[in-house]
Amino acid sequence: MNRRVLLLITNALLLPLGCGGNDDPSGPGNATLVITTTSLPNATATVAYSETLVATGGDGTYTWLATVGSLPTGLSLTTSTGLISGTPSAVGSQTFTVQVTSEDGQAATRQLTITVGPPVLQPSELCSGHPDYAIPTFEDANLEVAIRAALSVGAQEDLTCGLVSGLTRLSAQDGVGAWLLI
Repeated sequence: MNRRVLLLITNALLLPLGCGGNDDPSGPGNATLVITTTSLPNATATVAYSETLVATGGDGTYTWLATVGSLPTGLSLTTSTGLISGTPSAVGSQTFTVQVTSEDGQAATRQLTITVGPPVLQPSELCSGHPDYAIPTFEDANLEVAIRAALSVGAQEDLTCGLVSGLTRLSAQDGVGAWLLI
């Protein structure tokens, strides 16, 4: 009698594991494929970028593609890993759609955006060798104020290397106290 009870319990426990049948398009044991990456971090022009897209479900073997739009210039998507990497070369925002497929036939898509901002230079870096959209910074706040005044650039506007390159010198009356050659 104890043996029959054990068989009944065993059969009862197995029954729920077999539910789902052939009506489940993902197949038995394969959860629905979903791209779990919902946003991507911003990038900086001329600075290496690396971010991996993440998905769950399916059979775990994924192929990634950018299907609509394109990644920022200089970035590429590795189809076997979902790695977006490279060095972006232009400032701006790019919206694109990625698709992931798994070997069990499932597919998922998600629209993503990468915003590429200008590089921000350290106070010790000069603008030469950097793109016009690079943003210089200054250790001396008075120097920055004098440069902004000389260029008629407001405090809220980015002071870029392209703007600064038009400035050849500042005089002592500009509040700097010495000639500044750029």
